[in-house]
Amino acid sequence: GVSDGELGFCSMDFDNGEVAAKKSYFFFGPEMIAVGSGIRSDSDAPVVTTAAQYRSDETVQNLENGQLTGSGDFAVRLLGGNCAEITVDSSEKEGNWKRVTDALPGKPVKARLFTCTLNHGVKPKTAPTRIR
Repeated sequence: GVSDGELGFCSMDFDNGEVAAKKSYFFFGPEMIAVGSGIRSDSDAPVVTTAAQYRSDETVQNLENGQLTGSGDFAVRLLGGNCAEITVDSSEKEGNWKRVTDALPGKPVKARLFTCTLNHGVKPKTAPTRIR
């Protein structure tokens, strides 16, 4: 990826043998546009894209016709795509950093997290996603 500190771009071409996706992210000040294509999997587990995940003390607001229009300082618009399900959640989660890396302790951590995820379903074939 590249950035001048205000504008930025990054992309990935991911393929681990079970799941594949091409994704690009464009950053314009406070806005982000994410584009995904070629999202496919042969796994029996659902393939999920996380559009947003951050610590928040706010509750989810403004969900209209299955489309989140705003929650505090966050808004998302789906521009096309064929996602089977959008999930928006703001609740307390528990985990530990040791699950991410052995360099950190396994002490339980609790925090309220806001998440917005897109479920592409089980065994998607080239599912497109455009998020703004």
